[in-house]
This record gives sequence, structure tokens and C-alpha cells, in this order.
Amino acid sequence: MKTLPKRRRRTKGSTVETKQRIVDAALAIAAAKGFEQATTAEIAQQAGVAEGSIYNYFRTKDDLLIHMVGQYASSFLRQLEDEVGEEQDALKKLERLISFHIRFFTQEGNIFQVIYGKTPGTRVRMARIIRVAIVPYVSILEGIIGEGIRQGKIRKLNPQVAASFLLGGMQLALLRRFFDLADYSPDDAIEHIREVYLHGLAAK
Repeated sequence: MKTLPKRRRRTKGSTVETKQRIVDAALAIAAAKGFEQATTAEIAQQAGVAEGSIYNYFRTKDDLLIHMVGQYASSFLRQLEDEVGEEQDALKKLERLISFHIRFFTQEGNIFQVIYGKTPGTRVRMARIIRVAIVPYVSILEGIIGEGIRQGKIRKLNPQVAASFLLGGMQLALLRRFFDLADYSPDDAIEHIREVYLHGLAAK
């Protein structure tokens, strides 16, 4: 009796690698033409997988987007912890954080394009992105600011408002560069954000 050949079982390693190829392909295509315009057929072709296999890893195209953003957010937070984790002085932590933020998103242009450039800001999708990528980061900012208040190095104010102000300023500075609406360098942005945020606008 002729036996059928055994089907190859997918190993955990190959599954992880395939999933990452899909994510990388989606990121590259979405950065070039916008996430809405990126088709699963294009993503599958670039990733070297069958189109239907994408749904073995992601239930919907939106789930792929959220996973992609979440992956970058996790990487960002790990690197941020490495950058500021050992520093005890809250003001120096903020100086390092500002430098890291501007340099990270200057280098990671693809994910910046996907989030801000061409992905439509629908209420549900943006709410999911904010929960995955922004809320954890703002919590870190609030913690550093609260630490500075306790150390007596930062005036008593609402850490939530102060954290939102800092994040908004950094992101707007990056967005203006991203859309060619400003002519300052990343180093200029770091210097002036630090000066304004840590020392104020008022002339001395």
C-alpha cells in the first residue's frame, strides 16, 4: 500500500518569520502609497506568501495595521527605557527623552508616514492606534514629570497636561519636517524644544 508523503508542519520559527515578512511588506507598501491603497495581494506578493495566508495571522487588514504600529511602539518604548532608565535626575531624563524622540522618528520615516501621512484618521482606527502606541508613552512622560515635581525640580502642575504638551510639541516639530514645512534640523528641534519646555519662553 502506497503511503502518502507527510505534510510539513509549520514550525514556530517559520510562523514568526512569515508573520514578520507580512508586516514588513505592509509597512513598505503603506509608506509608499498609503495604507488604504495597499492591497492584500500586493502585500502577499512582496512578502512571498499566498494572499489567503495573510488571514492566518491577521483577522482583518486593520488588525495588520494595529499590529504593525504596536510592534514599533514596543520597540520605541524598549529603546526609550534603555536611554533614560538609569538617569536619576528628572530634568536630564527629559533632555534625553526629547533627543531620543526626535532622532527615532526622524530615522523611522516609514512608520511615521503610515500613521500620519496617508492613513485616514477614522475615529475607531485612531482610537486603537492611540491605545496601542500613545497612551503607554504618555504614561512614561507623566511619570518623569511627576518624579521631577517630587524632586522639587519641576513646578507643581498637572502631569497629564504637561506630558500632552511635550508630546504634542515634539510631534508637530517632526510633522513640519516630514511635510517639508520647516527648514530646521533634528538637532535644532532638540535644542529648542528642550529650551522652551525646560526653561520657558520668557526672556531672562
